[in-house]
Amino acid sequence: MVKRTFDLIVAGFLLLATSPLILLGGLAVKLDSAGPIFYRAKRAGRGGEPFGMYKLRTMRVGQ
Repeated sequence: MVKRTFDLIVAGFLLLATSPLILLGGLAVKLDSAGPIFYRAKRAGRGGEPFGMYKLRTMRVGQ
């Protein structure tokens, strides 16, 4: 229980600390090209179970 609480606190802090960089990256993507800033990608999780995650788009739409 202590490790889980510690992990959540650290993850929350890191999310707050890096959010300005993510916002700047999203703004750069939006200004540079049309299309969505984020896209949903499927990955294999624990036991091979697929899950969806959101990623910052780094390529132009149609490439």
